[in-house]
Amino acid sequence: MIVDVNLGRGVTGFDVARFGRTIEPGLPVVFVSGETSGALVEANGVPAAKFVEKPFTVAQLATELHALVGENGAS
Repeated sequence: MIVDVNLGRGVTGFDVARFGRTIEPGLPVVFVSGETSGALVEANGVPAAKFVEKPFTVAQLATELHALVGENGAS
């Protein structure tokens, strides 16, 4: 799952990721945001998630996704 931390009013990306993990506990999660710090993501996100700060390149995002997929045992 790639989810922005800030989704507007109400539900946050943190909420979406937590819900996703209730359905699929091993779900890889990458949070993206241009207005949130990595420390805030670590404190409010889900375990073993990655954080990519906006703006980012496709290569940066791909690197984090590859790291997560490898960490979760998928090929």
